[in-house]
Amino acid sequence: MLAFPFIDEATSLGWTAQLIFALIFVILGVGLNIVVGFAGLLDLGYAAFFAIGAYTAGMLSSPLHNIYINFWLVIWIAAAAAAIAGLLLGSPTLGLRGDYLAIVTLGFGEIVPVLFQNLKQVTINEPFSCWIIPGIQKLFGITPTVSCLTLFSNPNLTGAALGITPIGRPWFPMFGSLPANSATVHFSMSLANGLYFYIGEFESQNPVPWYFLILAIILMTIFFASRLRDSRLGRAWMAIREDELVAAQMGIDPVHTKLLAFAMGATFSGFAGAFYGAYIRGIFPSVFDFSTSIIILCIVILGGIGNINGVIVGGLVITTADRLFLPALKDFLASLLNTTILPALASHPTLQAAIAQNANPILWRPFLFGLTLVIMMAVRPEGLIPNARRRSELHSADDAPALTAVDGQ
Repeated sequence: MLAFPFIDEATSLGWTAQLIFALIFVILGVGLNIVVGFAGLLDLGYAAFFAIGAYTAGMLSSPLHNIYINFWLVIWIAAAAAAIAGLLLGSPTLGLRGDYLAIVTLGFGEIVPVLFQNLKQVTINEPFSCWIIPGIQKLFGITPTVSCLTLFSNPNLTGAALGITPIGRPWFPMFGSLPANSATVHFSMSLANGLYFYIGEFESQNPVPWYFLILAIILMTIFFASRLRDSRLGRAWMAIREDELVAAQMGIDPVHTKLLAFAMGATFSGFAGAFYGAYIRGIFPSVFDFSTSIIILCIVILGGIGNINGVIVGGLVITTADRLFLPALKDFLASLLNTTILPALASHPTLQAAIAQNANPILWRPFLFGLTLVIMMAVRPEGLIPNARRRSELHSADDAPALTAVDGQ
């Protein structure tokens, strides 16, 4: 993984920029694995936490509100905001299980993107001077004399459907020759032979710094997720996953444990959201729809529920197939059609037009994605790299010793 961007640059493949998107979904998959894999809580609205982290970063580091907080601080604030949202989601779902919990998380995932899309003209009044005191005065027949204090009047908080752009990017110490565009340099110090130590901004045309930054975030995510899994809290999550009633009888507090599962799982999505916003330098509500939550959930299921390594493999398989394999297959089929098949069908214009319009694998993405999941669930339901306990549950009949008849019994 460390050598990949240099190999990619040497071979001129240009895959690094697309792999960064795959690694973002790997972080999201590891975070959701805490909720679904460790604690056994089905979450169908995980993209909402992704959106909360991204919008938090956007509102704190963009010209929309003239706030420019450093990225290295914003990313932690975004993670904290997502964790708080996880607590808020977990609070009303403590008594729910199974399908009912899935429906509530689905509703939460649908509400958040719509909420961000409509926070464009919001007026917030101070409650005591606007409602409480005038209400008491009216109750006793007194004409209200207190003027209403408005805290916010029609601010555009989230950019509505247009989103938030541009978003501040990280600055990082670099060594080398001073860039021609001095606007991207905040501080420079001359070294030797024309080399400078300078603080520069990450740029879109150079994905290598972004790649190593997301790799560092993934390593941090894997470290904390592994430590959580092996900790007392992780064992409590797994106990609740196996049997919540028995876990409660053994002294585990289900309320506290479930809330921490939602909060910790959402925290990692906050990191991913802040990085995503800075990387594409914009946040748009259409990115965080229901399909994103389903893709993240499928990453966990395809890789192996409860297995961190499996989730990493599942994320790389799904997202690289979508962003690298399908576009490459599209170019190959287009070349094949234009040179051989379509010229041979010149005498059949209707068939030629039908093949030309539909021989695009990107148009068939939902079908191919669904077919892959159906095959996986039929052939290997435990995932590519399954958790040992999960595999034993799904293949208990295969591993059981065969019974033989004794004395006709």
